Amino acid sequence: MSRVWLITGVSSGLGLKMALEALSVGEIVLGTVRDRKKAAGAVERIETLGGQVAELNMTWGQDKIRTEMQKAETMHGRIEVLVNNAGCAVVGPVEAFGEVQARKQMDTNLFGPLFTLQAVLPRMRARRACLIINISSEAGQVVEPCGGFYSASKSALESITEALALEVTEFHMSTLIVQSGAFKTNLLAPGAMERGGEFPRDYVEALEGRTLGEFEEAHGMQPGDPGKAAERVVEAVRGDGVGGRVKGVQRLLLGSDCFRSIGRKLEKLGADREACREVAEGTNL
Repeated sequence: MSRVWLITGVSSGLGLKMALEALSVGEIVLGTVRDRKKAAGAVERIETLGGQVAELNMTWGQDKIRTEMQKAETMHGRIEVLVNNAGCAVVGPVEAFGEVQARKQMDTNLFGPLFTLQAVLPRMRARRACLIINISSEAGQVVEPCGGFYSASKSALESITEALALEVTEFHMSTLIVQSGAFKTNLLAPGAMERGGEFPRDYVEALEGRTLGEFEEAHGMQPGDPGKAAERVVEAVRGDGVGGRVKGVQRLLLGSDCFRSIGRKLEKLGADREACREVAEGTNL
């Protein structure tokens, strides 16, 4: 029996590829975009294959998101796979971040996904055997200059996902964090990343030109293929293909760059742990 997927942020990139891949293997897909008119090309591709696309803005707030998610659920009477993919990147040094920009980053990447999963959880819990996938990034574990708030939003989403996994296991539900590296999407396109505020003078030379310039220069040079990433995610859900061989993991790592950077992070954590052994073990009663 085909599963019903709800995938947020299907206007482009990984979200669009996941929607198309799931439809191609016979799954039922409802995607969401912020604006159907602006995403007309993606909407047409999805609907041509039998999918549906609704409007959903991750910054709308809990009540409106809950209402829209409940409407979406009535289309097929159930949602069995929720994929929180919609997101944005707001960049800049921590010192310069304004409240509005900080809240936008957290609303889009953290609170929006939180509200969508809260909206569907009661009926998922009743159905059993449902799955919530939260799309994170290697940035959720590996922080770069000017990427602190983006990383914070992703690492917080990962923590919530880990807690949720422990809370719903007795209902035969599961969660999956997709930890992705750099894929050829529009995330790094010129103008796609919003700045968190004006750079203080001292940071202009050290960070603004170098760090943000590196972000924009990387656009189009990302090593990852979003089509292959989408295939692995769909396979992991269906339990077939290459992705289906990975069973029981909390995180699905996508991209050789992500695989390497997570490895370096683990090595650093291990080194810090060993360096602190005497201090840590000497503080017990």
